[in-house]
Order: sequence, then structure tokens, then C-alpha cells
Amino acid sequence: MKDLPYRSDLPYPELGELVPDERLARLLMDAYAGAHSELFAVLQYSYQHFVLDDAGSEYAGLLMKIAVTEMHHLDLLAGALLKLGKLPVYADGRGKFFTARVSPNTDFCSFILEDVNAEYAAIEEYEYILSVSDQPSLNALIERIIEDERVHIHTLNTILLDSCQPSVEV
Repeated sequence: MKDLPYRSDLPYPELGELVPDERLARLLMDAYAGAHSELFAVLQYSYQHFVLDDAGSEYAGLLMKIAVTEMHHLDLLAGALLKLGKLPVYADGRGKFFTARVSPNTDFCSFILEDVNAEYAAIEEYEYILSVSDQPSLNALIERIIEDERVHIHTLNTILLDSCQPSVEV
């Protein structure tokens, strides 16, 4: 396995003051603990690491590194939520508490493809937040998180190409 990246090399911006905003906080709660959230990603990548580690896969460690990056995003969003006036409980923007929706899939290629799709969904959610947010400090943080999610997509697609291409008989 070649050394694949698991996060962007760009620094994370300092989160400055935020103006409390209930609507923006609810949207951010979805990214924090909703269907395509950082909390979901931490659990999904951790599960996949455990499955792959048990099977002796060369990708197990990489997926745990991605999980730790997602955990860092969770921490950053918790800080933003507090500054927006919202407690960072594990619930989405409607107040529905997080329940694990981690896929029990153990087929490597299938779950890597699921991960790619989840990363795209997370970026779409973040881009919507950016489209309605008027808080530059929060926007800078979200833009930086999106950079990591793009690295994840690139890395996961590389894994798909390297490990999951059907062989062609000549």
C-alpha cells in the first residue's frame, strides 16, 4: 500500500467570536450528529478499521486515521455550537438523538464505496450551511473541514481503483 493521505495539510483556522444563531446552530447540529455527520463518520470508520484489522488488511490503519480526523472535526464543531449558543449534545438539528446507523457491511469494496458517498453527502451538507451562514469565522472552519472531506474522497477513490477494479481477462 502506498502512503495515502488522510487529511489536508492546511492548518485549521482559529474559531473567532460567533453571534448566537439558533437556525445556524440547528443546521450545524445535523453536520455534528445527523445522518451524514462527523459522529456517524467516526463510528463508521472505526467499525471498518476493526473489521479490516481483524482480517489483516493493509488499509485498517488508514481508516482509523480518517476516523481520528473526523473526531477532530467533531471537536471543532462542538466548539462552534457552544459559541452559537447550543449545547453539543448528540442530536440532529430537530433534536432527535443520534442512534447508530453504522452499516454492518463487511464487504471491503462495498463499504469503501459507501464511505465515498457519505463524504459527498457531508460536503453537500456543509456547502448548504455555507450558503446560509453570514459568520466568516464559522465559514472558514467549515471550508477547512471540507478540504479534509475532499482528501477522504480522493483517498477512498484511490483505494477503490487499486483494490476493487474487476480484472479483465485477455
